[in-house]
Amino acid sequence: ISSHVLWRTLMVPCLQFHDLQAVRTNTEQVTSLSHPHPQCLAATTAFATAIHDLLTHDDIDPEAITKRCHEAACKQLEPDDSKGEPLESLWAGHLIELDLDDHDDPGNLFKALGCAFFGLRASSSQDFKSVLCEIVMEGGDADANAAMGGAMLGCRLGYSQLPKDWINSVLHSSFVDE
Repeated sequence: ISSHVLWRTLMVPCLQFHDLQAVRTNTEQVTSLSHPHPQCLAATTAFATAIHDLLTHDDIDPEAITKRCHEAACKQLEPDDSKGEPLESLWAGHLIELDLDDHDDPGNLFKALGCAFFGLRASSSQDFKSVLCEIVMEGGDADANAAMGGAMLGCRLGYSQLPKDWINSVLHSSFVDE
């Protein structure tokens, strides 16, 4: 299953972020437009729940967020989906566990999702640039993996912790500052 569904729903949790039920409903509706598969719904639910938690809670434990997201996502899975086994990527402690450069499985939804949650946990000990470079250097579907890892990491750290040299090199970066 492709990671494209995560890209398509990346910003959805920011809409009505203060209301978890609205975040989940909006995410489910957008996901269902192109990827109504239960595993896609589970992955986007996990990501959206994490973004909601990061935007609405001060100093919440990454492991607590991951547990809450895992529980919410499992409710989207079918009974034959191995009881949430596809969601084990949420718990990856090291990128090597995600096997990102597996040539037989590029663009895997759960690898990109695993990168998002890796970014969440790594935010406690590493800076944005280090984590993102580590994700990209693992190979595989590096743009999807970095987008998801960067989104979660950036949300956790906040704008002030993003690398200034990267922000300044973005075309029209002054618009972001306004």
